[in-house]
Parts: sequence; structure tokens; C-alpha cells
Amino acid sequence: MNAPQASQPRCSALLVGTAPRLALAVSRSLAARGVTVFAVPSTDDEGPLRTRAIARYFALPDGRDEPDAFDDGLERVVKSSGAGVLIPCSDTALASIARNDANLRALTTLACPSPKIIESVLDKSATIGFAQTLAIDIPETYEVGVTSTSHEAAALMAYPVIAKPRNHAAHGGIRIRHFTGPDELEAAFADDPAFESRYIVQQFVPGAGMGVAALMQGGEPIATFVHRRVKELPASGGVSVVSESAALDRSLVEKAIALLRAIGWEGVALVEFRRAADGTDWLMEVNGRYWGSLSTAIAAGVDFPFYQWEIIHGRKPDVPAEYPIGRRVRWTRGALLRLRERLFEPAGFGTRRLTKAQELRGFFAEDLARDVRSAMWTWREPLPAIIDALPGLSRLLASAMSAAFKPLVPRRFLRARRRFGTSGALRYSMFEIARTLGLRSELLPRPFAPRSVLFVCSGNVMRSVLAEAVFRAALAQRGVVVEVDSAGLRARSDLPAAGATLSEADEAGVDVTAHRSKHVDAVDLDAFDAVFAMDRLQAFEIGKSDPRAAGKTYLLGACLPGFSRVEIEDPSLAGDDERHEIFALVRERAAALAEAAAADLSARGATAAG
Repeated sequence: MNAPQASQPRCSALLVGTAPRLALAVSRSLAARGVTVFAVPSTDDEGPLRTRAIARYFALPDGRDEPDAFDDGLERVVKSSGAGVLIPCSDTALASIARNDANLRALTTLACPSPKIIESVLDKSATIGFAQTLAIDIPETYEVGVTSTSHEAAALMAYPVIAKPRNHAAHGGIRIRHFTGPDELEAAFADDPAFESRYIVQQFVPGAGMGVAALMQGGEPIATFVHRRVKELPASGGVSVVSESAALDRSLVEKAIALLRAIGWEGVALVEFRRAADGTDWLMEVNGRYWGSLSTAIAAGVDFPFYQWEIIHGRKPDVPAEYPIGRRVRWTRGALLRLRERLFEPAGFGTRRLTKAQELRGFFAEDLARDVRSAMWTWREPLPAIIDALPGLSRLLASAMSAAFKPLVPRRFLRARRRFGTSGALRYSMFEIARTLGLRSELLPRPFAPRSVLFVCSGNVMRSVLAEAVFRAALAQRGVVVEVDSAGLRARSDLPAAGATLSEADEAGVDVTAHRSKHVDAVDLDAFDAVFAMDRLQAFEIGKSDPRAAGKTYLLGACLPGFSRVEIEDPSLAGDDERHEIFALVRERAAALAEAAAADLSARGATAAG
């Protein structure tokens, strides 16, 4: 942090980033000491807070989508506001400051270190590198695509694993994804072409979330605080919903401070750990700015924003030697969203399923207990807390209404709405009605004498791969040659067949080792005589993307008479036994289709010869 310039007002601050519970805690802390606070939302997800603690807002373009425009605008805001201190309150803000450090540092005091140090914290791989030099426990980390293909890497990982964004400031926030096996991970590779560059993959570590907050100056901690995450959103691990002050565990704090020193961090930071059942503290990440559960520290008497303000202005803060343990703080919107998740969604990864009555009792008896403070509510200024909680309450009530009426709505419509939106789901319903009324036949017209056939699934690494190989091999045994190909509606290019597919193909006596996936957009649907999808949603999506293919798209599992009409589910979402049954169905129907095609082609050839 550089020293303030004499020409700048010493009692004004500009917050960059207005995530409600974070920015509200910082602005109230400073405004209570007579500091004039201005604020700039750093992304379109943020907005103005209805609080007297912030004197004025400035609107700028989204810092993730339009970084250059945001950087230029931030300079103008600093100049026009005359703010003496610029305080980053989001990772997007940190990234902007790092890009434009020299210009901003000439205008105001920056409450963060140099760009190189900021990048070391925003980049998770760099943070892990520093931790490794200090022998801090880190979950097994896999660099997919660096030394192996995605298929090889997925096969070698110890499951379960999690994937999280490599960069804190990446578009999409801090979403964490869990994977229980290689097929799930390979499907994610197929769905997202940029997966390897966007995410790092680490072994999943169960346990309690622990956070060590620190205010660093000259490599020394001026203030430290430890909190424990009592409840998180999502429940399987995420942002803190209910947190409590915890004792200053010497070993844990020493690890956090050693890491911040190695990085060279100056200012506030939160070092996050996951404490396993055996007591091992595994490093999760470092946040180089104010954090969401800041209000827990302030409620316990550790006022980080004011302490940092004091240091910036050359004063020594009066930091208490101790703070109360077990002080709990609740983020109400997060608690409502977590309740919605627990009531109406499948149990999160690694979490225990409770009854709805148990979840409701826990919410009222624990989250809303009298000794649990609100992170945002005050009687003098209740509006920010109410406004922040309303979206959570709205989603909870909407899910409750949806659950009440769900039995009356066809499941297929709900799946279509998730994939295509409400208007697309309505069109899909008409598609289904036409099929039910017999206006659209699912049966393959005979004779079936194709010159070319395309099989389509989702990722083009499992179902369509095996169908293509079995169909081609069955025709070859009969001396029939037909152009056969496969593709995926959400495929990532150039992936090999999934490990389970290789095993099933080997059992069927066909070879798919040379297969490489491709997106359906890479093929000309109009060039094929017939297209075979695995389920009705896929068949609808194919016709929706290319109307020319609508009349020649069929379900592989329901296109021939004499077989039960079934959809072939995604094997990546199934257990081992069910997955084997799904592949067996693919083999059976592809072989039957080849037999029908061979018979009709032979009959046509004989007729032509006669």
C-alpha cells in the first residue's frame, strides 16, 4: 500500500465492488468514523446499496465483459470523486487495479499490493506453488492437458474430485463442481471446450471450512481472526451462510501468515482451509480482498476496515488481544437459498439427506436463533438487509409452489424447459402431442436402404460412439458398405472415447480407440439419409437446430417394430450396473438397425439386378 498524496482528501474512500454483505460491512465501518464512502459496482451482478453509509454511486460497464472500458471509467471516477483511498471489494476490482496500477497509484492510495503480488493471489496455480514451498497441505492437484490428454488424466485421478476456476476474477464466479468418476469428468471436458484452461482439478477433501483473516503490514500481521463455516451454500461446500468466531489456532494462523509473507501480501486477506476429520488443515485458496463473512469478525470486535484505514493514514490501530469465541453471524439470503436447496434439490455432494421437517427445524432453531446475528440487519437501517433477503425468499417460495404443482406438470416438459427455456418447452410439447396422436411416427419407414447414417448423443464419447462402431461392424459382416458417422450436441472436439465405452466396445468385439469426438455443428445433417438420437429431447433439439433433419431423425431405441419403445439414458450419470445395461441396449438396437438396413439394401440390390 502506497502512502496517500497530500493533495487528496484524507477522509474519503472509493469501494470498487458492491456485493451487498461485503460492501455494506466495509462502508458502515468507515462511515461510522466519519469517512465519506463512494462506491462503484464492479460487475452487472452488483448494484447500489440502500444505505446511508455510501454517499454516492458511480455506474461503469461490467469489469469482466468490458475490462478496458471499466479501467478507463475507474480512473475517471477516482478523479471526479477525489477519493483518497481506493479499496477493492471484489476479485474483478483487484484484476482491474493490477491492469492499471501505475495510473491509479498516481491518483490515490491503493489498499492492495503491487500487480505481480495481486496476480499471485488471483491465480490459484501460483498460490499453490507458494504453498508447496512451505510444505502446507494441499489437496492432490491435477493439471489436465499439461502432461496428458483429458482422457488419460481423468483415468488417473483419485475420486471424488472438484473443479474450480483457475482465476478468482474469471467470469462465472467461484462455482465448484464435483465429480465422482472419470466418465463424469470426461463428459464435462466434452461439454466445455475451455475446461482445461478455465479450471484446476483437485481431490475432494471433506471437512469443516476454516478461514484465517489477516491485515498485513511490512510482512507482519497487525490483526488476525479465525472463523469456522457452520453452514455453506451450496451445502456441499461454498460461500459461508452461517459462520462463527473461532479460537486463534496457533498452527493454523502460522500457516496462513507464512503463506501471505511468501506471497508478499500487504493489506487484508482471507486464507481458507478445509479441516479434515483427522485434524489436517488443507489449503483451499487465498482471497486478497475483503471477504463475505467479514461481518463475523466485526461482530466479534475485530474491525478490519477501520484498522486498515488507520494504517493507511499512519496511525497504529488498537487491536484487541482477544475476541469472543462462538459469536455467530448469518447471511439471511444465503440461508434462505440453502434452505431451498436442502428442501427441493437432490442432496449435495457428500451431504446427508435429512427430511424436510428436519431441515425446517434446523433453519428456525439454528440459522434464525436469537444468538445468531444478521450480517446486514440493523434497526437504524433495516432496508439493505430486507432488499438483499427478498431474492432468496422469492426463490424459496417459487420452489415451494413449483413442488406443490409439479405432480400436475409432465416431467418431460420440466426437462425441456431446463434445456430450451419455456418457449422451447412449449414447442417440444407440441412435438410430443403430435407423436402421441400418431401425427408423427417414430418408426423407421421401410425399406430402409440408407447410403449414410449419423448417430448423435450429448458428448460423442459414449452412446453414439458405440452405436456407430456396432452398426458399421454389423454391416461389414454382411458385406454391406454404408457411410456411418457420429457427433454430439454438446461435444468438445477431438476427445477420445470414454473409458467405459472402450471397455464395452472391446466386449462387443469392435475397436473405438481411433475415435475422436466432434460437435454436431461440424457435420452436415442434410447430407445424411437418417439421423438417430438417443432420447426425444435430443431428437427435438436436432430438428430445432436444423429443420431439414427433423423429418429424418429417429430414436435409436424406438425406431424398429418388435422392440419396446425406450429412450437410451446418459450412461455418464448411471452407476456401474445401470451403465452396462445402457450400453447393452445401444449394442442391441444398433445391431438390429444394421440387420434391417442390410436386408433392405440387399433386397433393393436384388430388385435392381433383376
